[in-house]
Amino acid sequence: MGRQFALQFEMEQGADPANRITLVPRSRDALGLPRPVAAYDLSPHVRDGIAAAKEVSDRIFTLLGAEDHSDYAPGPGQPGHFVHHGRSYAFRRAGHGAGTHIMGDSPTTSVVDEWQRCWDHPWSIPRRPETYSVRDGLPSLNGPAGNSWHVTCKAAGITPEGDIERHPTSLFTLTANLTGLTGTPVNNTPVTGYGTDDAGRPLAGPMNVYQPYLWYAPAGITADRAGLAVLDPTADVGQDLNLLLNGAAATGVWTCQSPPVAAHNRPYYLRH
Repeated sequence: MGRQFALQFEMEQGADPANRITLVPRSRDALGLPRPVAAYDLSPHVRDGIAAAKEVSDRIFTLLGAEDHSDYAPGPGQPGHFVHHGRSYAFRRAGHGAGTHIMGDSPTTSVVDEWQRCWDHPWSIPRRPETYSVRDGLPSLNGPAGNSWHVTCKAAGITPEGDIERHPTSLFTLTANLTGLTGTPVNNTPVTGYGTDDAGRPLAGPMNVYQPYLWYAPAGITADRAGLAVLDPTADVGQDLNLLLNGAAATGVWTCQSPPVAAHNRPYYLRH
């Protein structure tokens, strides 16, 4: 009976202005938005780190008396292949969920603040504050039976003191009747959160989500099962939703009945 194991290394990259997402105005998607283009490469320091990690790997294999069957040959199956000091290596993405918007301390030079909050969102600028209400409650692990969701977003304002001022106008509703359907446990881990230390230096910290969400596949989501209805098409959010969705049907439902349980890993500093 054969025995085998895999040895992998995770490399930490510093900030590099050359690694970026840009937009190509001449190429647009179905909504008329410019398509993103990713430019990505490894710095010499990271390449040196990968080479050093491979040397450690070679020593571990030698001490174990194990045969190394790693294959770093270039080809379609190795998009991360590169040659460093005459030796072939390959890397794969770690799969961390992270945004591509510029973070900063001013809406004139960045898209999000140090907490990854969009400057053009009511929690940063009081432009479109909203409140949410539910009808007949939401599904609960403690009952009653059924799996029906109905959430209404209502207009709101900001008082001079910075508090939410509730308005009666309903902007849109989200509905989902999932009774009788079976959801698949899923999660979006890991997620990278951003912040600052006491001195204002930017920090990033990976977060693992341990409580799964439930995903209901498109096969069971018919038009009468789930959807979004714009109730005030003249409001800014109503205009945006109509532009983005254009009457498209739901392609699945993702639910969570309580705040997900998560744990932060050790944060690290960002270079900028």
